Amino acid sequence: MNCGKTKKMISLYLDNELKEAEKKEMLLHIDSCPKCRKDFEFTTEILQNLDPAEHIDVSPYFFQKLQSRIKENNKEFFPLFNPRFAFASVATLSIIIASSFFTGALMGDTYWTQTKSSETVSIEEAKAALKLGTLEDFPEGSVGNLYSKALGGA
Repeated sequence: MNCGKTKKMISLYLDNELKEAEKKEMLLHIDSCPKCRKDFEFTTEILQNLDPAEHIDVSPYFFQKLQSRIKENNKEFFPLFNPRFAFASVATLSIIIASSFFTGALMGDTYWTQTKSSETVSIEEAKAALKLGTLEDFPEGSVGNLYSKALGGA
């Protein structure tokens, strides 16, 4: 038996949860290994100095009350699923979508305004910047080519 396995088995031994064969094997290792013997003695001493835990009687409805409190508190973590916040959730989501759409349209309009006003930018440069020619490189009969044709491309 190795030291790692023995360290795991010390608490099982002290709690009487080991089979006889495992107990004998562990005790043999402890007798031959000073490091494991020291760990065993230290753990045994700690357990001897601890006071036994007193038994506390619990109300028969304790676990039901605990479970209901946990469910109540979980609603606080997910306010989007709470019916009281449904309108606010939909409104917030709508604002996010509208602002994303507006930002995208503004950015696209700004790019095309700059492209049209600048005489040095060619159509080929604009296609390269927007990656419009990506689907044109696919071979005839491929999915990319069919998609390009469906969009009105080559």
